Amino acid sequence: MKKYILTPLLFFLFTVSHSFAAEKPLAVYLTWQSHPESTMTVHWISSADCPIDDIFYHDSEMQMWDVEQASHKTLPEGRDDLLIHKAELQNLSPDTVYYFRVAEDETVYKFRTMPAQMTRPVRFIAGGDMYHDSVEILDKMNRTAASFDPMFALAGGDLAYAADKFGEKPEDFERWLTFLRSWQNNMITTDGRMVPIIPVASNEDTKGRYNQPPSQAPFFYALFAMPGKQGYNVLDFGSYLSIFLLDSGHTHPVYGDQTSWLNKTLKERKHRLHKIALYHVPAFPSVRDPEKPVSKMIRKYWVPLFEKYNLAVAFENHDHAYKRSRLIRDGKVDSSGVLYMGDGGYGVTEPRKPVDPAERWYLAETAQKTNFVVGTLFPTGERHFQAADQDGNIFDEFIHRFSAALPLHSSHLK
Repeated sequence: MKKYILTPLLFFLFTVSHSFAAEKPLAVYLTWQSHPESTMTVHWISSADCPIDDIFYHDSEMQMWDVEQASHKTLPEGRDDLLIHKAELQNLSPDTVYYFRVAEDETVYKFRTMPAQMTRPVRFIAGGDMYHDSVEILDKMNRTAASFDPMFALAGGDLAYAADKFGEKPEDFERWLTFLRSWQNNMITTDGRMVPIIPVASNEDTKGRYNQPPSQAPFFYALFAMPGKQGYNVLDFGSYLSIFLLDSGHTHPVYGDQTSWLNKTLKERKHRLHKIALYHVPAFPSVRDPEKPVSKMIRKYWVPLFEKYNLAVAFENHDHAYKRSRLIRDGKVDSSGVLYMGDGGYGVTEPRKPVDPAERWYLAETAQKTNFVVGTLFPTGERHFQAADQDGNIFDEFIHRFSAALPLHSSHLK
């Protein structure tokens, strides 16, 4: 039975909250802004008639609800009939299950904080180009990805396909809402945990596609606390993992301030055990021409930094296919090089035909498949990567070590 801490202040808040008509949020989802081992950022969307910011939570040992106050604001582009609420729960215990509910909704949700130290493997999923086609394939991919029990998900852009190519029309918020509802309802692990989403900016969620100010991606920046208005950021998991969230020229240029920031931030983390980058347009595409301007810029400005500071893997998207690169350093195959994976086929029912690896020196494996990547990081420094299709079938696997990489058969992966 649930118990409530009804101090005088909470009694007042409880009373005030019940003066509004009870309603379920339109969407509830999680991300992080910092310290995934001790925080969780909870977002929910409500009608403007329900401005209640109460969030109740407790860990698996407590049976009494603690309370936190969120903040809220209206959604952009004239959607003042809806509110986006945000609460960063802080001072949480590492590697601990928490339960929470928001406003007047009695639905109880569940999440887990990350470990403070890497004493066991950490699993995540990565994919991009998500709500490209029907909500049915999006729902199925979310359920399938969640069945691998990831601790978090890297969302490599083109999340909702809501923005006008020419930047003249308002975004289609209903696509955003459908995307977020699908995530809430289907990205649930086998033990009932909600999976936090870690997103980056992209062309299909930016009005005008490239070289735009952040104001041209109003919903991306309103809906996700991370990476923040800067558009690029780093998320540190204890001292064992850093994820670099980058903007491949949509609302911030690849070169200039972003590259300077990347150099500084990678240098500060050069001894981190696992370093991962996530962005949308690929430096080493499997479908498109590698001489396209953005791919060339990323190879010119970012790739040398990835190599200098020994990035483990960069997850790329945008091409609607699957690819795994060879390990690359100094423009050639090198066992000490960087791995590039993905190419964005998460919600694409008709993936594009990629180039045969024999035709491009940097490609190790390609497939014309709807896909996502399951990554598992180990305390030893090993990284295991599996490519899965919409039914959860593994069609490519790889072990990445510090200076060597070996193909992996499914019988070897536990």
